[in-house]
Amino acid sequence: MNARINHVLGFGGAVALVVALGPGPTLSQLGGPFTPVPLAISATPNGTGFTYQGQLRKNGAPVNAACAFTFGLFDAAAGGAQVGPAVVSPTLQVSNGLFSIALDFGPGAMNGEARWLEIQVLCPGDGGPVLLSPRTALLPAPYALALPGMRTPRGNNDANGDATINVIGGTVSNTIAPDSFLSVIGGGSHNAIGKDSGGSTIAGGNTHVITDVSYNSTIGGGYSNTIHGRSAGAVVAGGISNLITGNSDEATLGGGANNRIDGVSTWSALSGGYANVITGSIFGAIGGGYVNGVGASNSGVVAGGALNAVSASPYGAVAGGYSNTLAASSVSAIAGGEFQRITGSGFASLGAGKNNAITASDGAAIAGGEANTLANSAYAGIGGGRANALAGGGYGVIAGGWDNRIQSSPYAAVIAGGISNTISASSYAVIGGGFHNQVLNGSTLSVIGGGANNSADLTSTLSFIGGGDINAIRRQQLQERYRWRRVQHHSRRQPLQRHRRRMGQSDLQRE
Repeated sequence: MNARINHVLGFGGAVALVVALGPGPTLSQLGGPFTPVPLAISATPNGTGFTYQGQLRKNGAPVNAACAFTFGLFDAAAGGAQVGPAVVSPTLQVSNGLFSIALDFGPGAMNGEARWLEIQVLCPGDGGPVLLSPRTALLPAPYALALPGMRTPRGNNDANGDATINVIGGTVSNTIAPDSFLSVIGGGSHNAIGKDSGGSTIAGGNTHVITDVSYNSTIGGGYSNTIHGRSAGAVVAGGISNLITGNSDEATLGGGANNRIDGVSTWSALSGGYANVITGSIFGAIGGGYVNGVGASNSGVVAGGALNAVSASPYGAVAGGYSNTLAASSVSAIAGGEFQRITGSGFASLGAGKNNAITASDGAAIAGGEANTLANSAYAGIGGGRANALAGGGYGVIAGGWDNRIQSSPYAAVIAGGISNTISASSYAVIGGGFHNQVLNGSTLSVIGGGANNSADLTSTLSFIGGGDINAIRRQQLQERYRWRRVQHHSRRQPLQRHRRRMGQSDLQRE
C-alpha cells in the first residue's frame, strides 16, 4: 500500500500533487505506516537510485499528458544546498494523474542525513514551469531505522568478476574507495579505507585510515590510527595516533598513543604504552611502557619500563626498568634496573641493579649491584657489589664487594669479596676477601685468604698468604729462600757423607 501526501499551490487555479514512494529499497514518502514490497534476493548489489511515484492533479482533475519534470535534492526544507545533480525528465507520461520515475542523485547523496525533494513541473498549456511547494521530506522506511546512516556503496568486482559492496556507517565523512571492496566502516567520522585495502574494517572512532595495499586489516576504534604501507592483515585495536606500516603483515598494536610498528616487522606485537617502536623485527614484541624500542632484532622483546632498547639483538630481551640497552647481543637478557647495558655479547645476562655493563663477553653475567663492568671476559661473572671490574679474565669471578678488579688474567681468577682487591695477569689466582690485597704479574695459582695490604708479586706462582697485614711474597724472596735452603741442606749432607765413608772403611778393616 502506498502512502500519499498532497501538495497544493496557486497556479491559474488549484494544482495538487499527490506523491508516494513506490516499492524502492530504502525510502518512503511519509513517516507513518508503510509496508514495503519484498524484493527478490540477488547477488547483484543495489545502486544509488530509487523509484518515485506520484499523482498530479490540475484544478482538482487528474492530469493526462506528457509533462516535463525537474527533480532536485536538498539538505534543508527551505534554502540550503542542493545535493547531487538535478534529474530532468522532459516527457514523463502522466496517466489518470499517476506517474512513476527512477531517481538517482549519485553516490553519497543518500548518506543518512535529512533530505528534501524539490519538484518543478510543466504540462501542455502551462505558461511556464511550476515550482511545487513545500519541498517533500524523504523519510526512511521503518526497517531502515535500525541502521541510521548506514550506506552500501558498490565496490569493484572481485577476482572472480562478481559484484561486491562496501558497508559504511557513521557520518558522511567516512569513505571507502571502490577498489577496497568488501570493506566495512562501522561508525564514527572522518574514517577512510583507501586504495587496494579490500576486506578491511574500521569499527568506529575518528580519523582512522587503512590504505595502500593493507587488505584484510582492522582498526577497532580510538582516534587517528593508521595502517598502510602494504601491511596486510594488520590490527590496531584502539588508542590514539598509532601506526602500522612498512610491510608489517599481520602485526598487532593493542592501544596506547603514538606507538609504531614498521620496517617489515611481520607478526610483531605492541600491546600499548606511549611512543614505543618496533622496526625491522619479525616476531618482535613490546609489552608497554614509555619510549621503548625493538630494532633489527627478530624475536626481540621489551616487556615494559621506559627508554629501554633491544637493537640488533635477535632473541634478546629487556624485562623492564629504565634506560636499559641490548646492542648487538643475541640471546641476551636484562632483567631490570636502570642504565644497564650489554654490548656485543651473545648469551649474556644482567640482573637488576644500576649502571652495570657487559661488553664483548659471550656467556658473561652480572647478577646485580651498581657500576660493575665486565669486558672481554667470556663466561665470566660478577655477583654484585659496587664498582667491581673484570676485564680480560675469561671464566673469572668477582662475587661481590666494592672496587675489586680482575684484569688480564685469562683463566678463572676469583675474588670472593672485600674492598679494592686486585688480581692482574695471574690465572687461577684467588683472593678470599679483605682490603687492598693483590696478586700480580704472573703469580698463577696463588692465594690470599684475606687480611689487608697483602701481595703476591713478580711471578710468585703457587704462593699462599692466609691473612694478616702487609704480608708480601715476591719471586726474589722465593729464590733467596730456595738458595738458603739448598745451602743449608748441602752443609748438612757433607758430615754425613764423611761419617759414612769412615764407617765403611772400618768395616773393611775388621774383615
